[in-house]
Amino acid sequence: MATKRMTQREKRIFAVEAVRGACINMHQDPADLDSSAAVGLLDDLTHVDPGSVVVQWYLSASDNQIDLFEKEWDLYGNGSAL
Repeated sequence: MATKRMTQREKRIFAVEAVRGACINMHQDPADLDSSAAVGLLDDLTHVDPGSVVVQWYLSASDNQIDLFEKEWDLYGNGSAL
């Protein structure tokens, strides 16, 4: 059976969910984070789980992908539309 590769958008949404999860684990409301703080937390995750799909995406993401992550964080970071 062939494995479906994740699209860049799927990886970004996965990253949004990972950052939301990290916030919740730290007893912080994800809605309180702006997009730049979400990127900072994503950067922190590189030290926690360097082999994860999210971290691998982040480490190879172009500036455009990071900009799109920030836009998606602003839309979905509080979990209202995911």
